[in-house]
Amino acid sequence: MYLVLTDSSDEFARIKLTLGASSKRVTTAAELRTAVERYTDCRIVVVGPSLKDARVWAIAEELRISRPEISVIVVRHKLDLPTLSAALTAGIKDVVDSQDASALVNAVRRCEEVEGKIAARHSEGKNHSPRGKIVLVYSAKGGAGKTTISSNLAASIASKNDLRVCLVDLDFQFGDIAVVLRLEPAKSLFDALSMGENIDTNSLSALTIRFE
Repeated sequence: MYLVLTDSSDEFARIKLTLGASSKRVTTAAELRTAVERYTDCRIVVVGPSLKDARVWAIAEELRISRPEISVIVVRHKLDLPTLSAALTAGIKDVVDSQDASALVNAVRRCEEVEGKIAARHSEGKNHSPRGKIVLVYSAKGGAGKTTISSNLAASIASKNDLRVCLVDLDFQFGDIAVVLRLEPAKSLFDALSMGENIDTNSLSALTIRFE
């Protein structure tokens, strides 16, 4: 089912005609909060063009935190770069023109396809061992100590918890993890990218160097 947030009955009628009878209308943010709690199977919220931008962005940001599994699609009378940029920042999945019914259908279909893939991955994960965790050491400024912190953190986790740690240097041009650890890697991230989604245990072993 789809929740349609709009204070215009005409807008809702047009969107319902496009998406089907499973569309349900809410007119305020409060009604939307109640509806997403009631309809736990809802994964898509469509926001009509009558709502002002600032209100839409606030609602989308709230849903991104409280219900991250829900995709928000916004319908606008006018599409421009500032609108698309603000929508992206708010976590909105897609923005479509109010006069383009097929664009709305395609946006909904894309969101449903992604949701299906995520659900399949989660289902597969239940039958496998627990996944590892990713820790990112990042700074926009050079010389902040990213290399020192990340290498020491990796060594500490591996030694104290008896765990295997894979340390990856994401600085393509100026990364110096290998220099600090006195390693001479034969492969790089570019080799990994060429493998696409076909990386398995054997290929991962070929891409990495064991450090004692």
